Amino acid sequence: MTVRLDNGTAAIHVNYTVDEGTRFIFFLLGKQDLKNKLLKILNYDTAQIKRIDLSSADFTVDDAAFAY
Repeated sequence: MTVRLDNGTAAIHVNYTVDEGTRFIFFLLGKQDLKNKLLKILNYDTAQIKRIDLSSADFTVDDAAFAY
């Protein structure tokens, strides 16, 4: 996972692997389950998915950091 902060907004890039059986399920049913699992793992209420595939995903989180 890579996190880059820009004026309080986090750009998050996550790499992962999906086994063959799960790939088939995503092919049949779509990637919504994968999106839900990744959002749960990230644990940010305001995370927005920008891009997702079977090996990586990009998210943004507004107001992830505060300037002091």
